[in-house]
Amino acid sequence: AGTPPSICTSVQNVDGRHGRSARTRAALLEAAVEIICTDGVAAVTQRAVARRAETSLASTTYHFRTADDLLVAAFELTASRTIGDMRA
Repeated sequence: AGTPPSICTSVQNVDGRHGRSARTRAALLEAAVEIICTDGVAAVTQRAVARRAETSLASTTYHFRTADDLLVAAFELTASRTIGDMRA
């Protein structure tokens, strides 16, 4: 039995996507999770996530139409990983 996973776990291999687009999307999700962990959900904006991920605001809006879409994806990914880790 180890430490249970948390929302602050690193994001990798997102949705089976490949290449630069997948890396950008993963970086955006990781940035969103980091902001949630350090500053809270209310601090997650597309601009803040782009800044943290060191990418353009356009990249953020390309992958996630709204900040809410980004939050949903971050929580879904985290929940999916947590369930996977619990089953392992």
